Amino acid sequence: MYCVKCGVELSENQKKCPLCDTVVYHPDIHLPEGHSTYPVLKKETGKIKPGGVLMIISFVFALAYLLTLFVDIKINTMITWSGYGANAIFLLYVWGVLPFWSKRPNPVILIPINFIAAGIYLAYIDFTTEGHWFWGFALPVIAVLTVSLTVLAALIQYLRKGYLYIASGIWFIAGTFILMLEALINRNFKESNTFIWALYPFITCCMIGTFLIVIAICQPLRVFLYKRFFI
Repeated sequence: MYCVKCGVELSENQKKCPLCDTVVYHPDIHLPEGHSTYPVLKKETGKIKPGGVLMIISFVFALAYLLTLFVDIKINTMITWSGYGANAIFLLYVWGVLPFWSKRPNPVILIPINFIAAGIYLAYIDFTTEGHWFWGFALPVIAVLTVSLTVLAALIQYLRKGYLYIASGIWFIAGTFILMLEALINRNFKESNTFIWALYPFITCCMIGTFLIVIAICQPLRVFLYKRFFI
């Protein structure tokens, strides 16, 4: 038996031509059932490996980092503007690419790393511009944010109960941070000697935090609110 299209010889149990995929059909010939003479071609779809993609992205970031420094040194014979661009590229890599190197990114570890990278970048800007604001303003703000968010991430990740207390603590920390922020601004930039705007969000945050504590302590109120909003 031969293919009617390309003429290749076929076996008795061949249902289509292996070369041109023409279906074998003859009304007077019954094709016996059996295994195909030729192996079935299976097209395997390649899977993209995350490690390879991250290597390429890292190479692109490294190339952009070095190219920025090279162009600046080539033109100005020293590092001038490229310090800002190169450190910004490094900061973007730490924030956007570094977490994907881990299969299960841990925010308790990533949050301090991100803030340390941001602190280094701000310290470089302060040192280059001779602003004298990093040690008195930026560093305390970064330190408080790092500790607060790291503790919050640890509580959310490792605790299975007490979310109302955690939420209440978030509001109290937010209000205290706003109060501290205005105090640092007044101290470093001589804006004012008294609190002007920070007291309003501080009082609001404390009221919300207190209300959440009351809900967490009072079970009838908690049940009432649950039925009110979720049933």
